[in-house]
Amino acid sequence: MAKIQQKSEKISAFGGIFFVLDKFDRILSSVIDSHLGLRSTQTGYQYSEITRAVFSVFCCGGTCMEDLNLYLKNTLTERPQTRVPSADTVLRGYKGLVLQEDDAQGRGLI
Repeated sequence: MAKIQQKSEKISAFGGIFFVLDKFDRILSSVIDSHLGLRSTQTGYQYSEITRAVFSVFCCGGTCMEDLNLYLKNTLTERPQTRVPSADTVLRGYKGLVLQEDDAQGRGLI
């Protein structure tokens, strides 16, 4: 008697990350956005989405932000209502945070 297995075409090596991202969104997203503020209210990505992208890359074994574009973007967009920024957007977002901090230090606010 032969055993028959059915495989879904949607199987992904990174599929288990969705459970972790649900927890991330539930616990950390609001904290990140309330502490860092919103980048834009109409378009663009918020700091929580940028941080989630970095978190996803390193949880999936990535070594640089380009892994987001090369390996993970197609998988992460399978999750409903998930927006995934490009690697360039992530780096621009963090650069903006650094420049804000440098400006605040220069004015003696920090």
